[in-house]
Amino acid sequence: MQNVLLLLAVLGFGSLVRAVYPKEQSRVDGAALTLLGGLGVLGMLVFCVGQYWFTRISIVLVLSVGILLSLPPFLEFVRHWRLWLADLRAPILPLAIILVVLLVTAIGGKVIVESTTLWASLKVPQGWPFDVQPEPH
Repeated sequence: MQNVLLLLAVLGFGSLVRAVYPKEQSRVDGAALTLLGGLGVLGMLVFCVGQYWFTRISIVLVLSVGILLSLPPFLEFVRHWRLWLADLRAPILPLAIILVVLLVTAIGGKVIVESTTLWASLKVPQGWPFDVQPEPH
């Protein structure tokens, strides 16, 4: 759920910089540039706000502004999604490779999180095994 909210915030901030993109690009290029621009604007805003006030409330406020800004582009996409998908012409093999890598990353991330929580539940000493001192002979 947090990733969806973050994606909406990125889309909202990216819609602010859409005016500087060239008009003769495809819809896919525009969507990619919007997401990249939005990620940059969101990162810059969180950094600048965090210099003065870095709390959960400040992060939620910055993300809320981005989510509110994402409503018009999201509603436009919902209205015209068939045109957007008709314009999408992606080669199958690279798309399949990217999807497999994303799937493996998602599964691997879940396994890493589960193993880390298991490690934390074992009550292992904090510096182990690096704080073990050799015994003198």
